[in-house]
Amino acid sequence: MIIEVMRDYLEERGVGSEEIAHATGIDQREIEGALQGESSLDFAQYALICRFLGVPIETFIEADEARRKK
Repeated sequence: MIIEVMRDYLEERGVGSEEIAHATGIDQREIEGALQGESSLDFAQYALICRFLGVPIETFIEADEARRKK
């Protein structure tokens, strides 16, 4: 799942849900729920997070596809 790829990316860089929430306006509980697999984000929320990170969303989509092929 894309959220798993994003979670790994965030952990590797030490970026937390509070920082993402502050920068994007997405509720921190929504972010935490998605990162823990308890809920999901919509495409617009993914786009906001990617914009904050400075990473194209395709990066996460392609990484997810590569994981699924393994």
